[in-house]
Amino acid sequence: ALSHARFIGTVTLVILSLFALHAFLWPKSYESTTTVKVPDMSQSAQGMLRQLVPMSGSGDPIQTYLEICQSQTVAATVSRALGLASQREYQGLTDQGITQKLLKGVIKVSNVKTSNVLSITARSHDPKLAANLANIWAQAFITVNLDVSHKGAQSKRGFLEGQAKEMKDRLNNPELRLNDESKADELIYAQLLQSLQQAQIEEKVNDAGIVVVDNGLVPEKPVSPKKSQALLLGLLLGLAIGLQGAFLKERFQDRIKHEDQLKKTTGLANLAVIPDYREEYPQGMAPPRPDE
Repeated sequence: ALSHARFIGTVTLVILSLFALHAFLWPKSYESTTTVKVPDMSQSAQGMLRQLVPMSGSGDPIQTYLEICQSQTVAATVSRALGLASQREYQGLTDQGITQKLLKGVIKVSNVKTSNVLSITARSHDPKLAANLANIWAQAFITVNLDVSHKGAQSKRGFLEGQAKEMKDRLNNPELRLNDESKADELIYAQLLQSLQQAQIEEKVNDAGIVVVDNGLVPEKPVSPKKSQALLLGLLLGLAIGLQGAFLKERFQDRIKHEDQLKKTTGLANLAVIPDYREEYPQGMAPPRPDE
């Protein structure tokens, strides 16, 4: 029992020491969060225009905003704006490496309780850099989203212009006038002109409809490592591993400790018992040697 207690105590102490080293020597990490409110389809200027004309596609607009916010374009824009290549945490990384690091472990974007609010959380060993990352990321998201909207409007306008020109040429064909097909083409042409006008307006809109709700503040306390939790986890894990190790050690140990165990193992009768007198020998006197 004493040897098992020593074994459990040693294992627990070793694992607890490892967790303590992690808790006190591992670099501290700080987090800062910026929240932005994105418009629904009825609030943005682009959305109001889309409501006037049936549009293809029925994707979730919030999911679209999430994907844009987590895009490589936003990450590259933030990297250039903050000069991350010169920061200690990013030294030695290529531009693509910095972008991948930002998207995989530094920046976390989530939808706050299925609302129109996005949470942008940045992590860094430098508290000021964490706040700057979160705030600049929000601004880059707004800029990139507006740029995407403009490009989409330009593409839409180009398509509608081509369709309107083709339909106009069709209507100017004398052979198609004053028949049912010509009347249907006139209705389509009128709709194309209306959609083209709306696309031209949308292309000139300079408001993405995204507003910053809360700017990220410089954090005062690190989020990791959490010393108390690390020490508690180390203690519990050490005890668990120690107890399990002691159980396995006892299970696979081939030493015989009891008379019944000896009889069961050998199948022989027990004729005599030699006591272990060493523990009860008078203090100050050495027990006799086996050859005496």
